[in-house]
Amino acid sequence: MVRFAALLAISLRLLPQSRAQLPDEAALTLSPDTVFPVSPRDGAVHEILREDVDPLILSNSGSVVLAIAPGWYSNRRKLRENLSGLASERAGIDFYIIDDVELGPHSSKLRVFSYPTVLAFQGGEHIARLQGLQSAQSYASWIDATFAN
Repeated sequence: MVRFAALLAISLRLLPQSRAQLPDEAALTLSPDTVFPVSPRDGAVHEILREDVDPLILSNSGSVVLAIAPGWYSNRRKLRENLSGLASERAGIDFYIIDDVELGPHSSKLRVFSYPTVLAFQGGEHIARLQGLQSAQSYASWIDATFAN
């Protein structure tokens, strides 16, 4: 209990003390006209939220890989690791991961029924899916075949 209290005290000291210390809200709000603060093609798999699905996935004119896995999923870290290596090697593809709860109404539209589900999009259109945890090599082969056209 003492350790928890100490961590809480440290965390509270790290929080901004006033609204003036918070980052500019415009930089945190995503819309089709907003510049994403982190380049999605920076070789990383970015965690996104429900409000990000339309501007970053469905309205994206390029190639996108979206991994869907719940926060409680025991192999979520392995999924992210397998995709992270590929993200750094494939500069023309945006890589994202989302919690199934955050996917919300898009879940049934995209027909996500098992975890993990990895979806490929081209020009905002869903073009392929892969279900179940795969090796990094399996993901690489699938991504290369999917975006070969």
